[in-house]
Amino acid sequence: MNRNPKFEGNGVRFDIPNAELFYAKVTPDNIDEYEGKKRYKVTLRFDKELMEKFEDAGMNVKETEDGDKVIDTFRNYEYAKSKELLPPPVLVFADGTKYDPSEHGLIGNGTKATVSVASKYIKVGKNWYLPLYLDKITFTDFVSYGGEKASVEDLF
Repeated sequence: MNRNPKFEGNGVRFDIPNAELFYAKVTPDNIDEYEGKKRYKVTLRFDKELMEKFEDAGMNVKETEDGDKVIDTFRNYEYAKSKELLPPPVLVFADGTKYDPSEHGLIGNGTKATVSVASKYIKVGKNWYLPLYLDKITFTDFVSYGGEKASVEDLF
């Protein structure tokens, strides 16, 4: 890891352009759970050169079975100590229209967006990490999730 001084201290906020979204769980009715904690989360794939820079800085870039590199960004669902709910990430279309899952459907894999994040080095135990905190998603090419909801009785 080559620590980037821009991520020290309070860190920095920035946009990731032309990100492709996967497994988006970014609304209060559709959230991720990790080690018993609820959180908003989306996996991103974007420009390979930029992804290499993220990896070099110490971000947790993963390689998929297909050889693609992806990174997760998340936002906590609630404050750790008080359990007070945090607002979900801001979700809008490029024209400023607010995303509404009941109107637009769930966010499908392959949706393209500019993703606004924050990042800073944090120490957990003896190890340093550089997580990406999700602030906002601006959809530039929205793909509605194609799956249908069904009951078990309907399936068998």
